[in-house]
Amino acid sequence: MMAAQDPAQYFAISVDELFEYSLRDLHPSDMVRILIHNAENQQDSPMGLSFRRRDQISRDMLWNVFHKLTQSKAKFQALDTFTFHVHSVKMPVGFGKSAETTKEERCP
Repeated sequence: MMAAQDPAQYFAISVDELFEYSLRDLHPSDMVRILIHNAENQQDSPMGLSFRRRDQISRDMLWNVFHKLTQSKAKFQALDTFTFHVHSVKMPVGFGKSAETTKEERCP
């Protein structure tokens, strides 16, 4: 973090890095659900993205969730702790059979 960086810019960069870090090992076909919850106010229900393929999720979608959170009736303070939950399901690729890795040689 640079010394002259303002808090809003630092927050934006941190959320972008968290987003990239949390989805880094997922395949494009994996199903992902993201929930954001205020840990300080247990009465508020989590907000987030429903299950969708990894390749259908973008940074803009995540920022829209934050926007909805700030526009909601939920009460939160600037120093509240928000939890970011990523649920993923690995989807099978192909017909469930493993590829043939052995080679058969025949002698004439």
